[in-house]
Amino acid sequence: MKIFMARFPRAVAFVLLAAFLVALFSPDAALGGTTGTEFQSIYNKVKGWSTGYLGRLLALCTFIIGLGASIMRQTLFPALTGIGVALVVSLGPSLIEGIATGTF
Repeated sequence: MKIFMARFPRAVAFVLLAAFLVALFSPDAALGGTTGTEFQSIYNKVKGWSTGYLGRLLALCTFIIGLGASIMRQTLFPALTGIGVALVVSLGPSLIEGIATGTF
């Protein structure tokens, strides 16, 4: 990296300046997660499924299967995988929404 910076300092500065200007003059990109209202109903339905009883059922089934695999293999890793899936199911939709809208 040091050799690259020594040979092309103007090129690096130009790329950084261009990236800054693109980010400065394109504020519409910040609204990327709020447009497309025609998909809002299906998004709300799938989000409701994943955070509702279907998501809880999938998380519980994954944990029970992982617990059974833990007993068979005599290690805790499959059960921990079930707990990880439960966390992803419960926290995933809000994280995805925060990433898509740019707000947390």
